[in-house]
Amino acid sequence: MNHIAPIGHNLPPSDLEVVAQCLSDQEKELRELIKTLPESKIITDEREAGIATDAVKSIISLTSKVSDIHKTVKKPYLECGKAVDGWKNRLESELFTIRAKYTAVLQKWLDERAAAERARQLEQARVERERSEALAKEAEAHEKAGISDTADELINAAVGSSIMADRIEEKVCAATPAQLAKARSFTGASASQRLVWTGTIENISAIPLETLRPYFSNDVLQTAVNAFVRDGGRELDGVNIEQKAQLSVR
Repeated sequence: MNHIAPIGHNLPPSDLEVVAQCLSDQEKELRELIKTLPESKIITDEREAGIATDAVKSIISLTSKVSDIHKTVKKPYLECGKAVDGWKNRLESELFTIRAKYTAVLQKWLDERAAAERARQLEQARVERERSEALAKEAEAHEKAGISDTADELINAAVGSSIMADRIEEKVCAATPAQLAKARSFTGASASQRLVWTGTIENISAIPLETLRPYFSNDVLQTAVNAFVRDGGRELDGVNIEQKAQLSVR
């Protein structure tokens, strides 16, 4: 019986497969060298100490070879990656510049629209306030003329207009930018503004670092401690600073 080869059976290996095979071949050679290392055991004399020293030096050399292989195999892909990143960054920067032009005019339009809507509502509140005052005066005049029923109706209307003015003013004060102005397209896209809390450093020396303590990760703090010690710092609350013997093989 004849078997039909699957479609794509003759495709060349992918870049990932090529890299994996290359690294696998290199690793076989490295592992053969690893097998030649002496057994690690407790040292009892200078000869055994010398053997261990040679072993450490050999491992350092093997580690250097691993790094060299890594650089050699990765270099063409790294350059390709840089080319791809450059292409991405260039186009994104260009598109950001183009978008900024639209967002600037859209932001300006929304600012003006929100200001106009706020002014419209405040004008409405002013009209209601004036109406309330006018009705109150009419009510007073009718009360003096002895027309109590009409005076009561007028004073109730005045109170209603005053309450309406208060509500409008409260609504305007509490309104968010998105409630005051929006833009919509025929395709369904919408644009509005929202209030976002931001913090901008004005005087770094005045910042209360203790308040920010919960937001510093251990890695960030350790980096700061390392820099402090490297610059000669020898005492720091909460940190044990000491000298430790470190093996040096040459």
